Amino acid sequence: MPAIDKNIPSSGTNNRKLKIQVISFAYKSNSPPKANLLFDVRFIDNPFWVEDLRPLNGLDKKVQDFVLKQDVSQQFLSAFKQMVKMIIPLQAASIVAKIGTPSEVETVFTIAFGCTGGWHRSVAVSGEAARLINELFPEYEIEVVHKEIPSADTSPATTKQVAREETRP
Repeated sequence: MPAIDKNIPSSGTNNRKLKIQVISFAYKSNSPPKANLLFDVRFIDNPFWVEDLRPLNGLDKKVQDFVLKQDVSQQFLSAFKQMVKMIIPLQAASIVAKIGTPSEVETVFTIAFGCTGGWHRSVAVSGEAARLINELFPEYEIEVVHKEIPSADTSPATTKQVAREETRP
């Protein structure tokens, strides 16, 4: 079921929304994207060095299992979940507090995850991060963008997967 985009409670006629964008990218081919939160996940063991996993990407279950079942990944995602549990409501509250026009205002809160090639670790971690955020905040629209994947499926079902058309690094 897609994430539902609901209004953040606000006063008066202002109708303000928080959209959460989760991006995976490659350090080897790009500068880090502009983001509110930026994480380098190159500390996670790289599936690129596992022959059977090399041709796959972080949207594949085998790669996700390899990346996400590592103890360091579990610890990182646990800490990430606690951090966004605090930060996202504060960000949403700051939108409500901002003075703006009476028209609808959408603010994007971007969280980016980078690894060497942007193909395995950052993709798997960004998908899991989006799932965790959706679990905590189903009222916000969540968009997942994989900058290095030529095409992407719409999984996990709770997020919109978008990919920029380009070749694998």
